Amino acid sequence: MLEFYRGPRARITTDVFEMRGVHSRRFAVGQLTSVRVVRNERRASADRPVIGISALVAGLMVVPVVGPMSHLLTALILAVLALQAAYFLWPRRVRWQLVAVYQGRVEVVFASSDRQEFDQMCRGLARCLDYRQLLG
Repeated sequence: MLEFYRGPRARITTDVFEMRGVHSRRFAVGQLTSVRVVRNERRASADRPVIGISALVAGLMVVPVVGPMSHLLTALILAVLALQAAYFLWPRRVRWQLVAVYQGRVEVVFASSDRQEFDQMCRGLARCLDYRQLLG
């Protein structure tokens, strides 16, 4: 039995894909079909920040009309604008999932937020599937 990938959370051999950890599972590699990668981002769509930032910029244009409190209001609006920009420009947390059909049901075979770990596992599974296809 050849081992194609061995990591802290998964192990792939010629016959078995084994998940370790809290939700330990085993999949027979020969029964995995329609294997695909799904990328999930943790935040809302990109058009929402644009609408919020454009509303704040429009507010900045109106501030000079307010009167003597305009300097304080301008500082407050700029602070909110800076916080909002920092929030939406901060790198998004991406979760990678390997999804496959197993025994007639769609299953999440593996999931990780670590791109390197996920890529290594995918390469191991690709090698395993190629090896099994060569054997016939």
